[in-house]
Amino acid sequence: MPMEGSILYNAPAPVAERLFCEAVLDSTPDLACLVDRSHRCVYANRAMLEAVGRPAGEVLGRNLAELDCAALLVTLHGSAVDRVFATGKPVRGDVPVKGPCGERILDYILAPVRAADGSVEAVAATIRDVTERTAHEDMARRNERRLRAIASASSSVIYRLDPEWSRVQILVGPGVENPPPLSLAELRHARLHPDDQVRVARAVDRAREETTVFEAEYRWLRGDGSYHWLASRVVPVRGDDGVVQEWVGATTDVDDRRQEEAHRRLLIDELNHRVKNTLAVVQSIAVQTLGGADGGPAGVERFQARLLALAKAHDLLTASSWSGTWLRDVVETAISPGMGHGLERFRIDGPPVRLGPRPSLALSMALHELCTNALKYGSLSVPEGEIAIRWRTGQGRLRLEWRETGGPRVVAPTRRGFGTRLVERGLSHDLDGEVELAFEPAGVSCLIDVPLAEEAGR
Repeated sequence: MPMEGSILYNAPAPVAERLFCEAVLDSTPDLACLVDRSHRCVYANRAMLEAVGRPAGEVLGRNLAELDCAALLVTLHGSAVDRVFATGKPVRGDVPVKGPCGERILDYILAPVRAADGSVEAVAATIRDVTERTAHEDMARRNERRLRAIASASSSVIYRLDPEWSRVQILVGPGVENPPPLSLAELRHARLHPDDQVRVARAVDRAREETTVFEAEYRWLRGDGSYHWLASRVVPVRGDDGVVQEWVGATTDVDDRRQEEAHRRLLIDELNHRVKNTLAVVQSIAVQTLGGADGGPAGVERFQARLLALAKAHDLLTASSWSGTWLRDVVETAISPGMGHGLERFRIDGPPVRLGPRPSLALSMALHELCTNALKYGSLSVPEGEIAIRWRTGQGRLRLEWRETGGPRVVAPTRRGFGTRLVERGLSHDLDGEVELAFEPAGVSCLIDVPLAEEAGR
């Protein structure tokens, strides 16, 4: 209780007001006291007396230095009190104090108490133990830094929405530094892909009506003018009464995954298409080779050779994950049965040309048939025979020439066999190309003119 004759009792205030102030100060858990210019304690509330561990009679009227109280000595004894007397301005701070329970953090306020003439006649001090609060604040800051690090590491943006989903406040994310709240409706209208507007709006309405988790993937317009696929998950945050107070969400860029999925679907579709085409080719080879008059052992041998040529073409494409092949590789693989000890009987010339899978297969089979015919009947059937294979490109087309010289005199066949039909009709049909196969006396020649684009023959 206040000491008789203290500043609190001598203050010109009504008794009711004084009693009210005493009741308030004694009921607060904060330490409160008044000190005069000599640093003598002229008032201490109940919390202060309990902290000092002495009755009011042993505290009031004594200098702070005489009191064995770390809280008082650290916060009140020194220049801070004198500064308030000198400037008439309050001082606030926090200090660590070591006590029986370990180190505590004390927050203090020193405020001037003025006399009737306006001069400072005392300093009112309030001291609060903020150890737990400081620990919570430190933990919150650490969690925020950790959350920012997680968001940066995962390329996610974390944000909050009001209960009505009208405003969005980005909390953490790559390159995000406390932006102002934004209108969600304006963002969706400006950034959300038109084809995703209705689907996302329905998902939002369903989540809000049922107060359940919102999940969706959609395309979002970026600053460079391109759309990227994003994945969002937003959950409701409820109060103690179960009412949704806000929503918290995270959005991640999943464009790479979506592109990979699209590419994988394309590859599967392409593989199915090519398998069907390959089976059709095998069926045609089998029917034309084994079902005709030239069947028997020789027909089986030709059938196996054609399947081997098809397999070698597939090997080339497999090595490049079916992204395409170089024309020179296609040529050298197709003519390998006639190469003997090397390429000395072939003259191959042309610029680098990259082919798609479809023209690679078609040209491989056609060149294989030409080479097989040259081995049996043409320039490769005699030691002095040669073959020139040249190509050029222009205006989106490939022009390849096969020309045999030095072989036996050529006699045009009386009927078109499967090999001839494969060269003439196969390239024309599969690649939308033009083929001129000529059985000239000096040697067989073949001019192939096809589009470079793989899609042309599909």
